Amino acid sequence: MIDTLSISLNRLVPIVLAVGNHDVGLNSLSETNISTASSDAPLFFQYFPQHFKQDNQGGNLAQIPDINERRTYFHHIFSGMIFYTLDSGYISNFQGYQSRWLNDSLSKNNNLVKFVQYHAPSFASCAFQSNLEATANVQSLMFWNNLFDKYNVTTVYEHHNHLLKRTWRIKGYTENTNGTLYLGDGGWGDVNEKCSLNDEDFYATIQRKQHVWVSQIGAISINYTAIGVNGTIYDNDTIKLLNN
Repeated sequence: MIDTLSISLNRLVPIVLAVGNHDVGLNSLSETNISTASSDAPLFFQYFPQHFKQDNQGGNLAQIPDINERRTYFHHIFSGMIFYTLDSGYISNFQGYQSRWLNDSLSKNNNLVKFVQYHAPSFASCAFQSNLEATANVQSLMFWNNLFDKYNVTTVYEHHNHLLKRTWRIKGYTENTNGTLYLGDGGWGDVNEKCSLNDEDFYATIQRKQHVWVSQIGAISINYTAIGVNGTIYDNDTIKLLNN
């Protein structure tokens, strides 16, 4: 059906997925070894290859990687932008190879407009409900967010809490007009009616609204709109791109 639809419309909308707890059946930092062998891998690996096969030098080949070669962190470059997808502790740890890979890639692509997505939020709209959630938050702040600050990441899309969230632009854990905007928190398929809302000063808005964030990227600015099921606009923000 997808092939027929893409041919009839002469276009195909890509789906870029970040791994989360529902994809592997475990919470972040559970320290459980999950096999990516073909017969045992979670369906996320079997059905959704998200990057190209690579050669011995790390270059991309126009081939789908074998299941045991598929990673949960990768990037895509298009139209002057780079879009990173990270694994917030489900298969790969925050630190170690993933963090080193992220630092290396950000430094090599510092001329591009940078976006990041992952599942467990660094700036969560819900107050922490477990020690594991708090630990994942601390590790993301330790190993990732300083890189977002250093390399001027424009926008980070976060998930998991099932709420509408927009932070102020943040750099060095304070509001900064040249900082990173954090949007979330995965509130399209479900709305979290139970958690206590985070009351820290990072947040421009937190709402219990079913929504999707639409990002309209222009040459000098980006407009972000949180749109509800019936087209209701719940929130909107525009930021000017750096160096423009």
